[in-house]
Amino acid sequence: MELIKQEYRNILVPVDGSKTAEKALERATEIALRNKAHLDILNVIDLKQFSVSFGGMVDANGDAVYQTFEDVEGYLSTLVERVKKQGLEDVTAHARFGSPRAVIAREFPDDHENDLIIMGPTGLNPVERLLVGAVTDYVTRAAKCDVIIAQLRINLFSEKGQGWQINTISLVIYTALIVLSAYNLRLAWRLSKLQTSAFVASARGYFAR
Repeated sequence: MELIKQEYRNILVPVDGSKTAEKALERATEIALRNKAHLDILNVIDLKQFSVSFGGMVDANGDAVYQTFEDVEGYLSTLVERVKKQGLEDVTAHARFGSPRAVIAREFPDDHENDLIIMGPTGLNPVERLLVGAVTDYVTRAAKCDVIIAQLRINLFSEKGQGWQINTISLVIYTALIVLSAYNLRLAWRLSKLQTSAFVASARGYFAR
């Protein structure tokens, strides 16, 4: 039985400065070269980060937003050069403002007719992943086109080139569980302390009658 070979024409790679995103870019470049496809590199600037930094309001004169946009453009230019050195000339970089989830999953692919999205597991730290969830998780559920998750493998405790190979997403999950457990223990201790204080107060009130 002959397998059906999927060909892609417009590939999207969201990047956020993380190693997982850049690993996804390497994988996307390889696939684009095999398919002779166009490659879109996208960075989404979430204005919410500025709202948090400035007490719920975006910087009035826009200096922080402008500087961030300049930094993103410089970063994207570096990535474009890196892709071209791999032999792919048909590549374009984009910077957009908005919600990373909505832009990556629906808005950008609809505008540019992307038929494949390649991204890393997540660029969030364990605490942020627990609180807001990974953008990657949302995109895999909401995107209309195919989605490939590029895994990054790292060496820990390496000696002479040999060591443990640990999958990044597993490392994130284990760290998140440790953080969550520590938080639950602290919360339980506080509740126990409050209950003890309430019991003492109640006892004092009873014997003072």
